[in-house]
Amino acid sequence: VGAGIAGSHAARILHDHGHPVTVIDKSRGPGGRSSSRRGDGTRHDHGCQVLRLRGDTLRRPAESWEEDGVIARWNPRILQDGSVIPRPREPWFVGKPGMNELVRHLQRDLEVDFGRRATRLERIATGWAAFDEEGLRIGTGDRVIIAAPAPQAATLLRTAGVDADPL
Repeated sequence: VGAGIAGSHAARILHDHGHPVTVIDKSRGPGGRSSSRRGDGTRHDHGCQVLRLRGDTLRRPAESWEEDGVIARWNPRILQDGSVIPRPREPWFVGKPGMNELVRHLQRDLEVDFGRRATRLERIATGWAAFDEEGLRIGTGDRVIIAAPAPQAATLLRTAGVDADPL
């Protein structure tokens, strides 16, 4: 549940390892908190403005995404208290042409069901079922990953009787 960067990356890893995956998202298209909007001949990103893909775990995916042309290095000039501070040691990245392009790339051959808000989860004999506002089943699976902001994830988890207080 959630077709932003986190949900799409998790789905991509599972898919690439042979697991069937369906991503469910309430939005009209890919991006989540890295969405891009178009209108009046312009395009703008709102939400996530830069990717800081740090550490060994993200180094290889970042190199691959850069080769695929969906992200590019960005070397910002950062002002703090009126002075330019040193550039970060580790690279910063932006999406090309917009921040949601990385998500679009991650989802390229995944089953993604947009415009479907999961409002309830239920344990079933074979795993989990997700339901929408009208009570219609919108997906089932052995497991469920919720890649949504903590308050939304907690609300959804509580519908299945899962203790979401730590969130």
